[in-house]
Amino acid sequence: MTITELVNRQQQQRIGELARKQRGKPHVNPYGTPGMSLNDAGDYRKMVPVDEGVVRQVKQIAFDHMKNGFGVSDGEDISKVIRDYACSLAPEQRISASWTLNEIFHSEAARLGEYVHQQDPGWDWGKPFDTSILDGCRQGGGSMRFDTVSIRAEDAAAPVEFPSEEQAGNMTAFTSFAEEFRKITQDYSNTIREHYAKEHDENLTYDDPAAHIWDKYKNPDSPDFRSDLSEDERAWAYDQELDLLNGGRHLQMGNPYAFGSAGNAPTLTSAAMQANQACREQISQSIQDIFAGSGMDVPDSFRLTVDQTDCSIHVVGVEDEELAQAMERALNQGDNGKNLYNHLKLTAPNGGDLSVDYADGHLADVDTQREMDDKTLAEVKRQAGPAWARYSSTYNPHQEAMNEKVLNLDPDSPLNTRERMDRMSAAVRVGAPEVIAEFRARQNDMSLVVNQNREVDPDGSIALKTYVRAYAQPAAEARKAIKAYYADAHAENSSYPFVQGLEHIAQKYKRPDSAVFRADLPKEQRDMYYRQERALLTGARVTLLDPYALASAGGIQTAQASHEYAMQAVQAKMAELRMNLG
Repeated sequence: MTITELVNRQQQQRIGELARKQRGKPHVNPYGTPGMSLNDAGDYRKMVPVDEGVVRQVKQIAFDHMKNGFGVSDGEDISKVIRDYACSLAPEQRISASWTLNEIFHSEAARLGEYVHQQDPGWDWGKPFDTSILDGCRQGGGSMRFDTVSIRAEDAAAPVEFPSEEQAGNMTAFTSFAEEFRKITQDYSNTIREHYAKEHDENLTYDDPAAHIWDKYKNPDSPDFRSDLSEDERAWAYDQELDLLNGGRHLQMGNPYAFGSAGNAPTLTSAAMQANQACREQISQSIQDIFAGSGMDVPDSFRLTVDQTDCSIHVVGVEDEELAQAMERALNQGDNGKNLYNHLKLTAPNGGDLSVDYADGHLADVDTQREMDDKTLAEVKRQAGPAWARYSSTYNPHQEAMNEKVLNLDPDSPLNTRERMDRMSAAVRVGAPEVIAEFRARQNDMSLVVNQNREVDPDGSIALKTYVRAYAQPAAEARKAIKAYYADAHAENSSYPFVQGLEHIAQKYKRPDSAVFRADLPKEQRDMYYRQERALLTGARVTLLDPYALASAGGIQTAQASHEYAMQAVQAKMAELRMNLG
C-alpha cells in the first residue's frame, strides 16, 4: 500500500467513525460547507484557484499533524479551515474549492509521510518517531503536483494549469548527494539489522528486553551471559541491540562484526565516496534521458559548468549556439542545477572550477583516489544533513567514562541501578539524546515521589521494588492476552503429533498451495500468527509486539505507558504507607 493510499484510508476511516456516531440522527455532512451549491457544478473534482494564504495554512496543519500526532489527528482543524475558506466564496465555487484544498492537504500529508518513512523505514502512521528528523524536511518542498496552487482566487482570471500525470512522470530530475548518501547509509543500517535480527526477535520475547540484553553482555552472573563471545563483540552487540529496541536510529556503521563478510567495515568517508559515485552515475543517466526525451541530436562530447550565483547549468564546447541554449533549457529543470552544483563542490579537484566533462553518454568518472580534506568533509556533513548525524566517527563501544557523569544526574534516585546506568551510557555513546531525555524524565518522576515520602520510605527501596514489580505487570498481562488469543489455534495445533503440528502451522501460514492456507489474511498477519503459534507449540517465548492479539487489550504496550502504570502503583503504595503511619 502506498503512502497516499494510507492517507486516503485514514480519511475514510475517520469518515466511517463519524458516520457511526451519527446513526439515528439527522444526517449532516461532517465535511460539508453551509450554503454549498451543486448547481452547474458539473464534475466538481477539479483543481481551481485558491488563496495562497489558505494553502500555506493547510500545509502547516499537515506538518503539525505529522509532528504532534505522528501523522494522525481527528481532522477537525483541517475541516474547519477548509469550511471557513469555502464560506467566503460564492456558493457555486465552494465545492470545487473544498475539493482542491482537500487534495492539497492529502498531497502534503503524503509527502511528509514519505519523507519520514525514508528517514525511518520502520515508521507507520500513528507510530512515534524522532520528530527532529522533520527539521530536514522543507515544508511544502519537493515537486508535488499541487504546490503551484498558490494564487488568490479573486485575482485569477483562468484556471491554474498543472502538468499532466504523464508530463510529471517524464520530468527527469538529477539526484542529490543527500539522497544517495541516505540510501547508502540505510543499506548499511539494514546490514546491521539483519546481523542482529535473530537476537532482536528473541529480546522482544522478554518482559524487559533491555534488562535481558544487559544480562547477555554485561552481567557475568547471569545464566544468559554470552561468555562464548569476545569482550569486544559483546560491547558492540550491547549498544546495537539496545538501539534496535528504540527503532535502530543510531546503528553504527563501523561495526566489524556486522560487516565481517565484506572485509573492512565502512566509514563515513567511504560512504561519502560511494554516494558521490552513485550521484555521478545517476546524473549521467538523467542527462541521457533528458536529451533522448527531447529528441535533440547533441554532440558526443561537451562540458557542463554551473554558475555559482544562481546554480544555472551552462553547456560549453557546442559550436551551434542555438543548440547549446536548447540543451541548457532542457537541463535547467527543477533542482537539477542546485544538485549538480552541490555534487561538483564535493568532487571538483582541489576546489577547482565547478565543471565536468561529458563524453559518449557519461560524465567523467569521480576520482576515487582523491582524499577528502577537512573542508570537503565539512561540506559533506552539511549536504548529508540528518543522515550524517546518525553516525559517529569517534564511536567506541568500550568508552565508559560517561558512566559516573550519568550517575550524577540524580545520585539519590532508586532508578540508578547499574543496568540502567549502562543503558544510558550506551545512549550517550551512540548519540541518542531522546533515550537520555526519556530516562531523565522518569528519574525525575521517581525522585519527586521518593523525596516526598522520606518519612515512610527513607531510602526509596520500597518505591523501587513497587516500581519494578508494577513495570513488568503490563507485559505479564499482555503475555496472558496473547496466549488467550491463540488458545483455539494452539489447541488445534496440539491435537497433532509434534512434528505434524509444526507442519500444520506451516501449511496455514507459509504454504500457498495448501488446502488450509490462510489467504484471507495479509502477509504480515500470517507471519505473526506463524511465529506465535510455533512459539506456543515449542514452548518458546511469544513476542509481545503482536498488534493482532493485543488489539482488544488496547494495543502494544509502550515503555512510557508501563512507566506511567508503575508510577501510579508507587503513588498508591506510598499513600498506603502514610495511612498506616497514622
